Amino acid sequence: QILNLAIDGTVLHTFDTPGLHHPFTDLPDGSVAWAAEEGSYDNELVKIVHRDDSVDTLFDCQAWLAEAGIGGWCGSNTLSYRPETDRYLFSLFSIETIVEIDGTTGQATRWFGHAPGSWGFDPPGSAFWWQHGGYVTDAGTLLTSADSTADGGETIIREYTFDDAHETLDAVWTFGIGEG
Repeated sequence: QILNLAIDGTVLHTFDTPGLHHPFTDLPDGSVAWAAEEGSYDNELVKIVHRDDSVDTLFDCQAWLAEAGIGGWCGSNTLSYRPETDRYLFSLFSIETIVEIDGTTGQATRWFGHAPGSWGFDPPGSAFWWQHGGYVTDAGTLLTSADSTADGGETIIREYTFDDAHETLDAVWTFGIGEG
Protein backbone atom coordinates (compact mmCIF):
# COMPACT_ATOMS: atom_id res chain seq x y z
CA GLN A 1 0.00 0.00 0.00
CA ILE A 2 0.92 3.62 -0.50
CA LEU A 3 -0.40 6.14 1.99
CA ASN A 4 -1.15 9.71 0.98
CA LEU A 5 -0.45 11.75 4.12
CA ALA A 6 -0.98 15.34 5.18
CA ILE A 7 1.95 17.18 6.72
CA ASP A 8 0.54 16.42 10.20
CA GLY A 9 0.45 12.68 9.46
CA THR A 10 -3.28 12.44 8.78
CA VAL A 11 -3.99 9.68 6.26
CA LEU A 12 -5.74 11.30 3.29
CA HIS A 13 -5.98 8.18 1.15
CA THR A 14 -4.71 4.61 1.12
CA PHE A 15 -3.84 3.18 -2.28
CA ASP A 16 -3.75 -0.59 -2.65
CA THR A 17 -0.75 -1.43 -4.83
CA PRO A 18 -0.41 -5.22 -5.05
CA GLY A 19 3.01 -6.39 -6.18
CA LEU A 20 4.67 -3.02 -5.40
CA HIS A 21 8.37 -3.75 -5.67
CA HIS A 22 10.45 -0.60 -6.00
CA PRO A 23 9.15 2.42 -7.84
CA PHE A 24 6.02 4.49 -7.75
CA THR A 25 5.21 8.06 -8.71
CA ASP A 26 2.44 10.52 -7.91
CA LEU A 27 0.44 11.80 -10.86
CA PRO A 28 -1.01 15.31 -11.29
CA ASP A 29 -4.62 14.11 -10.94
CA GLY A 30 -3.94 12.49 -7.54
CA SER A 31 -3.53 8.97 -8.94
CA VAL A 32 -0.44 6.84 -8.32
CA ALA A 33 1.50 4.82 -10.89
CA TRP A 34 3.59 1.91 -9.67
CA ALA A 35 5.61 -1.06 -10.87
CA ALA A 36 3.72 -4.21 -9.93
CA GLU A 37 5.52 -7.53 -9.80
CA GLU A 38 3.43 -10.03 -11.72
CA GLY A 39 3.66 -13.74 -10.89
CA SER A 40 7.35 -14.18 -10.31
CA TYR A 41 10.25 -11.80 -9.99
CA ASP A 42 10.75 -11.54 -13.72
CA ASN A 43 7.90 -9.35 -14.91
CA GLU A 44 6.62 -5.99 -13.84
CA LEU A 45 3.58 -4.09 -15.02
CA VAL A 46 3.14 -0.34 -14.80
CA LYS A 47 -0.25 0.14 -13.17
CA ILE A 48 -2.21 3.23 -12.20
CA VAL A 49 -4.53 3.36 -9.20
CA HIS A 50 -6.95 6.27 -9.30
CA ARG A 51 -8.49 8.20 -6.39
CA ASP A 52 -11.70 6.14 -6.82
CA ASP A 53 -9.52 3.00 -6.32
CA SER A 54 -9.99 1.78 -9.90
CA VAL A 55 -6.84 0.33 -11.47
CA ASP A 56 -5.57 0.40 -15.04
CA THR A 57 -2.59 -1.48 -16.46
CA LEU A 58 -0.52 0.83 -18.66
CA PHE A 59 2.49 -1.32 -19.62
CA ASP A 60 3.46 -5.00 -19.49
CA CYS A 61 7.25 -5.27 -19.48
CA GLN A 62 7.54 -8.96 -20.49
CA ALA A 63 5.10 -8.42 -23.37
CA TRP A 64 7.23 -5.48 -24.53
CA LEU A 65 10.45 -7.53 -24.28
CA ALA A 66 8.89 -10.29 -26.39
CA GLU A 67 7.47 -7.85 -28.95
CA ALA A 68 10.81 -6.03 -29.27
CA GLY A 69 12.79 -9.29 -29.45
CA ILE A 70 14.74 -8.48 -26.30
CA GLY A 71 15.84 -11.27 -23.99
CA GLY A 72 15.97 -10.83 -20.26
CA TRP A 73 13.67 -10.13 -17.38
CA CYS A 74 12.02 -7.03 -15.93
CA GLY A 75 13.37 -5.60 -12.71
CA SER A 76 12.86 -1.89 -12.16
CA ASN A 77 14.11 0.75 -9.78
CA THR A 78 12.55 4.04 -10.90
CA LEU A 79 9.33 5.25 -12.48
CA SER A 80 8.97 8.94 -13.28
CA TYR A 81 6.31 10.89 -15.12
CA ARG A 82 6.45 14.10 -17.12
CA PRO A 83 2.99 15.67 -17.55
CA GLU A 84 4.19 18.10 -20.25
CA THR A 85 4.74 15.18 -22.62
CA ASP A 86 2.49 12.52 -21.02
CA ARG A 87 5.48 10.18 -20.91
CA TYR A 88 6.84 7.88 -18.24
CA LEU A 89 10.46 6.82 -17.84
CA PHE A 90 10.75 3.26 -16.49
CA SER A 91 14.28 2.35 -15.38
CA LEU A 92 14.98 -1.37 -15.76
CA PHE A 93 18.20 -2.26 -13.97
CA SER A 94 17.82 -5.86 -15.12
CA ILE A 95 18.56 -4.94 -18.76
CA GLU A 96 20.39 -1.65 -18.02
CA THR A 97 17.84 0.32 -20.01
CA ILE A 98 15.40 3.19 -19.46
CA VAL A 99 12.14 2.80 -21.39
CA GLU A 100 9.98 5.76 -22.35
CA ILE A 101 6.28 4.87 -22.23
CA ASP A 102 3.42 6.85 -23.78
CA GLY A 103 0.97 7.72 -21.01
CA THR A 104 -2.07 7.34 -23.26
CA THR A 105 -1.29 4.25 -25.32
CA GLY A 106 1.07 2.42 -22.94
CA GLN A 107 3.46 1.80 -25.83
CA ALA A 108 7.24 1.99 -25.49
CA THR A 109 8.17 4.92 -27.71
CA ARG A 110 11.97 4.67 -27.37
CA TRP A 111 14.52 3.24 -24.99
CA PHE A 112 18.00 4.17 -23.83
CA GLY A 113 20.73 1.88 -22.58
CA HIS A 114 21.90 -1.58 -23.55
CA ALA A 115 18.81 -3.52 -24.69
CA PRO A 116 18.72 -4.18 -28.43
CA GLY A 117 17.16 -1.24 -30.26
CA SER A 118 18.33 1.28 -27.67
CA TRP A 119 19.55 4.70 -28.66
CA GLY A 120 23.32 5.07 -28.78
CA PHE A 121 25.56 7.25 -26.64
CA ASP A 122 27.72 10.13 -27.81
CA PRO A 123 30.51 9.78 -27.03
CA PRO A 124 30.29 5.97 -26.76
CA GLY A 125 32.23 6.05 -23.49
CA SER A 126 29.43 8.03 -21.85
CA ALA A 127 27.10 5.01 -21.61
CA PHE A 128 25.40 4.37 -18.29
CA TRP A 129 25.47 1.00 -16.51
CA TRP A 130 23.26 -0.29 -13.67
CA GLN A 131 21.35 2.98 -13.79
CA HIS A 132 19.04 4.06 -11.00
CA GLY A 133 16.74 6.85 -11.90
CA GLY A 134 15.67 8.31 -15.14
CA TYR A 135 14.30 11.83 -14.99
CA VAL A 136 13.69 14.47 -17.61
CA THR A 137 14.76 17.81 -16.17
CA ASP A 138 12.95 21.12 -16.67
CA ALA A 139 15.58 21.85 -19.32
CA GLY A 140 14.53 18.70 -21.21
CA THR A 141 17.67 16.68 -20.48
CA LEU A 142 17.85 13.10 -19.17
CA LEU A 143 19.42 12.70 -15.74
CA THR A 144 20.38 9.35 -14.16
CA SER A 145 22.78 7.91 -11.61
CA ALA A 146 24.76 4.89 -12.75
CA ASP A 147 27.94 2.92 -12.60
CA SER A 148 30.72 4.44 -14.69
CA THR A 149 31.65 1.14 -16.38
CA ALA A 150 30.13 -2.27 -17.11
CA ASP A 151 32.31 -3.67 -14.32
CA GLY A 152 30.96 -1.26 -11.72
CA GLY A 153 33.66 1.33 -11.48
CA GLU A 154 32.24 4.12 -9.39
CA THR A 155 28.80 5.64 -8.95
CA ILE A 156 28.33 8.71 -11.09
CA ILE A 157 25.59 11.01 -12.33
CA ARG A 158 25.15 11.60 -16.05
CA GLU A 159 23.11 14.16 -17.93
CA TYR A 160 22.26 13.85 -21.62
CA THR A 161 20.47 15.77 -24.33
CA PHE A 162 18.22 13.85 -26.72
CA ASP A 163 19.48 13.81 -30.32
CA ASP A 164 16.34 12.65 -32.15
CA ALA A 165 17.95 12.89 -35.58
CA HIS A 166 20.72 10.43 -34.69
CA GLU A 167 18.87 8.53 -31.94
CA THR A 168 21.63 9.15 -29.45
CA LEU A 169 21.91 10.45 -25.93
CA ASP A 170 24.58 13.15 -26.05
CA ALA A 171 26.46 13.48 -22.76
CA VAL A 172 26.55 17.06 -21.51
CA TRP A 173 27.55 16.61 -17.87
CA THR A 174 29.00 13.94 -15.60
CA PHE A 175 29.59 14.13 -11.87
CA GLY A 176 31.64 11.71 -9.81
CA ILE A 177 34.36 10.50 -12.17
CA GLY A 178 37.48 10.11 -10.07
CA GLU A 179 35.57 10.70 -6.82
CA GLY A 180 35.70 7.03 -5.79
